[in-house]
Formats: sequence, structure tokens, C-alpha cells
Amino acid sequence: MSLQRKRLKSLRSSLVKRKLIKVKLILFLIFLILICYFFYLFLIRGFINEFFSIKGVELIGEVTFVSKVDLEAVAKEHLLTKNILTLDTRNFISAFKNNFLVLSSVSVKKSFPNKILVNLIERRPIALIKIGTSEALYVVDGEGFVLGIVENEVDNLPVLFLQDVKQIAVGDFVGDDLMLYFSTMFSKLGEFGQRVSSVTVYEASLSMILSNQTLIVFPRDKKALSKVYVLKEVIKKYQLLNIYLKKVDLRYDNVVVEY
Repeated sequence: MSLQRKRLKSLRSSLVKRKLIKVKLILFLIFLILICYFFYLFLIRGFINEFFSIKGVELIGEVTFVSKVDLEAVAKEHLLTKNILTLDTRNFISAFKNNFLVLSSVSVKKSFPNKILVNLIERRPIALIKIGTSEALYVVDGEGFVLGIVENEVDNLPVLFLQDVKQIAVGDFVGDDLMLYFSTMFSKLGEFGQRVSSVTVYEASLSMILSNQTLIVFPRDKKALSKVYVLKEVIKKYQLLNIYLKKVDLRYDNVVVEY
């Protein structure tokens, strides 16, 4: 009986020692993990953050209607010192375009380890606008965004005289889809070699002067775009006859021609 007790006591003592060794080993591992974590936190992580911290921003693309200095200042304000690994480019692009509506496209490329390339595409002018008796010429793009003001007419940009617009300013949008409508019309006319010099917009009609001084009158409705193809056939017919057209009126079912 005494021998069995000794054996049980010895076995219990052995189990206790093993448990203590396990506890010490676990505590040592925890201590080692904490040391490694703090080493990573204060040394490696700090080094990584510094190594991948954005130190350079380069803007690519020519701009006319906004200062590149302003673009660079805002881009650097948003990007410098940020971690290139965790940078959310979508948020930057959204904020940047909201700051500069004159830009039609902004894309970002990460150049590791610490440089950002920002590609810019500016809105493309399609026309000049005059309102009322004002002499100011406003430059607009295909969405009707007013890009800026110029003193003189620009080659290859038609002048639109808007009778029903009282006031516009740089940064405004002109009309509901009005410029998209004209952009499509100018493109269709260009397909058969016709360039628009000026357009006067009235309540019910559009008076368009081509580069050869021919006056074209369109109805101011959705049918106007389909009338472009009618105009194409009329011009083609009279060119074959070697007759100069003074006026083509497309407001009616039957085309009215003066020459």
C-alpha cells in the first residue's frame, strides 16, 4: 500500500512538473511574440511606411483652361506622405475631378516605391458661345461645360448665338443636352466635309452658316439631326450641278432652296 502511494505521488509530481514546463514554454512564446510585434511595430513597420511613403507626384497631360500649378498643389496635398501600398486611388480621382470640372478624365499609376503618376485629359472645346449683346466669347465642350473666355474667335470652332440664355459663367453647364445635340450635329456634318461657322439659336429654329457662307435653317426639335442627311443629298445634288447654294431651309416637308 505504501509503495502504491509513493508511485502515485511520483506520478503526480511528474505531471505537475510537465504542466509547469508547458506553462513556462507558453509564457516564453507569448513574450517572444510580443517582442517580435513591438520590433515590427517600431522598427520594421516604421521603415516600411517611410520606404513606401509617397515623395513624388508627376502630372502628365497638357491643360489650357486650368493652371497646372494649381493642379500640382492639390494633387500633392492629397497624395504626399500617404502610403503608396494602401492608397485608394478611386477616392483621390473622385475628389480631384470634383475640384477641377475642366478635366474629362483622370487616371493614376503607382510607380513603386514612392511616386505617383497622374494622367490628365482636359475637356475638348467644340464651340464658342455668345449671349445677348455681350461681346464675350465663352468656350464650351460637348457636354455644355463652360471652359473659359477668349477675346477672339478660334479657328475651327463655330460660334453659337444663344438668344434665350441670359447669363453664363465659367464653370457653368449650358442648356439641357443642348451642346451634346450640337456636338452630334457638327460631327454628322463633318462626315461629308461641311464645317459650321456659326449658329443662331431661336425658339423654334436654328440658323446655321457653313464655312462657305451657305445659310442652313433647321427646325429646333429632334428631327433636326435626321435632316442632316437630307441636307447631305441636297448639297451633293447642287455640287454636281456646280450651283452655289445661298440658303437651304429644312423646316418643312419639302426642302426650300435658294441659289
